[in-house]
Amino acid sequence: MRLFPYRRALRQDVTWGPWQVHVDDAQPEELGDRIKGWDYQSTLTFERDVDVDRGKISRSTKLPEMIPLSVVAIVDCATSGERLVFKETVPSEVSLVRLSLHVPPGLVAEAITLHSSLVLGEDHSTDEADVAGTKGQRLLDDNGKTVALEGDGSRFPTQAVSFEDAGLETALWSLSLEAASLESSVVSGMRLYVNTDLPASKKIAMGVDCSHVRFLQMDIARRVIAFAATVAASGEPIDSDWPDGSLGETAKSLAEGTLGSDLSACIQLLDREPGRFERLLQTAFRPWEEK
Repeated sequence: MRLFPYRRALRQDVTWGPWQVHVDDAQPEELGDRIKGWDYQSTLTFERDVDVDRGKISRSTKLPEMIPLSVVAIVDCATSGERLVFKETVPSEVSLVRLSLHVPPGLVAEAITLHSSLVLGEDHSTDEADVAGTKGQRLLDDNGKTVALEGDGSRFPTQAVSFEDAGLETALWSLSLEAASLESSVVSGMRLYVNTDLPASKKIAMGVDCSHVRFLQMDIARRVIAFAATVAASGEPIDSDWPDGSLGETAKSLAEGTLGSDLSACIQLLDREPGRFERLLQTAFRPWEEK
């Protein structure tokens, strides 16, 4: 527990309303532990109401009741290293303030943490040592909320880690595929580990279109279709209607949308002409182009 050199507001002095989230133009939803429908190119808007009881705050802090106050909100993303700060002034004549935080696309990945604080809005001259007097001093903090960005619209389950700390060889990424069948979901069956030790990893984690990301897309396509080939070799049918978000549906979409062929034909090509399969992957993703 952190100790402050001045009196702070009590929890009951401020009511922090629940967070609401908008993904692009979708209707707002109460924010849970995971954002649904999110993608790296999505714009996120977070909103919450904050009810400030000036009378109670004055009694708790010994500050004048009408002293300027602000509510500050912070969006932290450890993966991208981004920290976005938003501030809303608390008008003296009202108690209810609405926070609205707009997070542009391409700034966050994997997970974010939202923090809110009530802060002193201006310097305050006081002779009392235990009374806040500097603009920006925090009078009360909420508990914070961490949210995973692996919703229905996410491109891939991604985790940013230091390969050096994990005892792994130096590489931009490592792709894990551990699934029982093609019915397994991509979210539960696959995970991309991005190496935070290398500067280029930020573009990969953010999904920025660059040659590194297109080589990664080739790797994912290769691994998923190779997994489908293993399943086919075991005798399991591969031409089923797979559930949305499953490895089977992903393999089928990659074969048809990327390589222009059905999954069975792609598996045969990988088995009989692996060199041509690789060339077609490069033709599809064009990693030599810088956009």
